Amino acid sequence: MKTQLFSAFSTLKIGMDLLKANENISINKLIAHGGIFKTERIAQSVLSAAMDAPITVMNQASEGGAWGISVLAKFATINKDMTLSQFLDDFVFANIDETTIEPSAQAVENFDTYIDKTIKGLPIERQLSHYLEGEANVRKIKTRSI
Repeated sequence: MKTQLFSAFSTLKIGMDLLKANENISINKLIAHGGIFKTERIAQSVLSAAMDAPITVMNQASEGGAWGISVLAKFATINKDMTLSQFLDDFVFANIDETTIEPSAQAVENFDTYIDKTIKGLPIERQLSHYLEGEANVRKIKTRSI
């Protein structure tokens, strides 16, 4: 299960690291939602390690994208003098229970090690893809039994 969770957050980690390095952004806190967070604290702790940042999950977090889209649709129908941030704070998340997990140094180190190995393996995966689907179509290579 750990491998599945690490894999699920790998591309997000790589992308956020690029933003941190190239755009000088910093993360104070992230709010996560979606079905992966339905089981309390498990995916949240892995994501916290991946982002090296606190991750907050609210009690309705498992509602996911459809719920988020409906919230945005409601916002689109209200008074234009209110910002999205005000709407979310005052109406959507005003009375919501939430749990925030801080990353441990060891968990961050473990995820960073995993990502380093993943990044080192990407060229191998690209070459394998080229081999399997490119000029050397392995499906047409005849083999013989030993």
